[in-house]
Amino acid sequence: VILVMMLFCHSSCTKLTFKSYGEFPIHLGPKKYHGEIEVYEGEKDFYLWGIIPYEHKIYLDTIMKNYDFVSVANLEVEEYQSLGNFILSTLSLGLYIPRNYRVKFNGKK
Repeated sequence: VILVMMLFCHSSCTKLTFKSYGEFPIHLGPKKYHGEIEVYEGEKDFYLWGIIPYEHKIYLDTIMKNYDFVSVANLEVEEYQSLGNFILSTLSLGLYIPRNYRVKFNGKK
């Protein structure tokens, strides 16, 4: 029974969507003169097995403003759940599901 409840809790439908307003040039691959490597980590919360909210939108431009770059390259996005957040999700039986994300990029000032 416990295994079934854990599977139910972690088969939720959390959705993180990464978007851009178009304020900054964002290149997925490597680019010349983009030498500064930065990593931004964040967390978004979902409730009721990931039903509320349906999705969280994360705007890359908002993240880039923190670093004063004119453009970024070699963009990597990773969505994961830390061990602590996994335990919280399990203990709450899926009523609360925190999701972590990491954005890594090379910037040009």
